[in-house]
This record gives sequence, structure tokens and C-alpha cells, in this order.
Amino acid sequence: MTKKIGLYRCKIGSGVQWRVRWYGRYDPNAGKPKRYSKTFTLKKDAERFQKQKEKEHDKGTPRDPSNETLKEYADCWLHNKTINDSLRPATVLLYELTLRRLYDHFGPGVLMRKIDRRAAKTFLAELTPISNSEKALGNWS
Repeated sequence: MTKKIGLYRCKIGSGVQWRVRWYGRYDPNAGKPKRYSKTFTLKKDAERFQKQKEKEHDKGTPRDPSNETLKEYADCWLHNKTINDSLRPATVLLYELTLRRLYDHFGPGVLMRKIDRRAAKTFLAELTPISNSEKALGNWS
């Protein structure tokens, strides 16, 4: 997903407007990310908004606000992944076990927009191997 947030000058009949454009979440139906824009009459207001958006994106805040829970998203993701990639039953089982670990950490009812980069890094840092061996998790985990 691209992070670029552009500032553009737009000529209109009565003068000039300033438009800030940025990309949202990838839309698989359209085959490209969703694009948003906001228009301002003053350049300094547009620049201020652009800096604010860049800070939000750097923090990892969601680009498309939604009320989807972790469980709803994960169930849809696993269903699509299973169908599109024609996964074997053992692979699906491993994905389900990983999702259970996510639910144990965050809770199945947490909104996806509440999970930011910091929360994800905390989850990854607290992961421990399921088996009894004391080996560290591999990079793939």
C-alpha cells in the first residue's frame, strides 16, 4: 500500500483550489486501492491537512474506518484464502490455530480499526512456540 499523500493545484472557473489526495485500503473488486481527496481554498490549510494525514499514516492508523471486528475479518479472509489458494486441510488448521492465538490476545470482538502497528508488534513480541521445545520462533512465524 502506498503512503504517498499528494498536494495538487486545481484550476476552477473562479480561481484556484488545493486538493490533498491519498490512498486507502486495497479494494479487490476494483483491483486497486481506494482513493480519497479533500479540497481547500488556501494552500496553507491543504499543507496542514497533508502533514496531519502523513502523521496518521506513520502511526499506522487505519485509512478506511470500518466497524468490522477481528473475527469477521479473519473468517472472511480465511474463507477467501481457502477458496482462492485451494489450501490443504492441514494448512487451514494451522491458520485456524494462529487465528485463535489472535483472538486470545486481542479478543474476537475487537474492532479492526483499534489494532494498530504497536498492538501488532506487541502481539508478535509475546508469541511463544506452541510445542514444548525451547526453540525460538522462525522468521516466517
